[in-house]
Amino acid sequence: MNRSAQKKRFRVLAINPGSTSTKVAVYEEEELLYEASIQHSRKDIDACGPVVNQNGMRRGVVLRA
Repeated sequence: MNRSAQKKRFRVLAINPGSTSTKVAVYEEEELLYEASIQHSRKDIDACGPVVNQNGMRRGVVLRA
């Protein structure tokens, strides 16, 4: 089958930052490939301040998950 006849498959990375956790999921089309719920200590959350300031901390734990 040539490349133009192949169906493109889409992957979605979903990241949901909650008050004390970050939920992550990867989907291919409608199939769930990976899912994780990463808990954060209140101390780490408070040290960063508002959620917009937590990007670096959350990014690090998501990349290690």
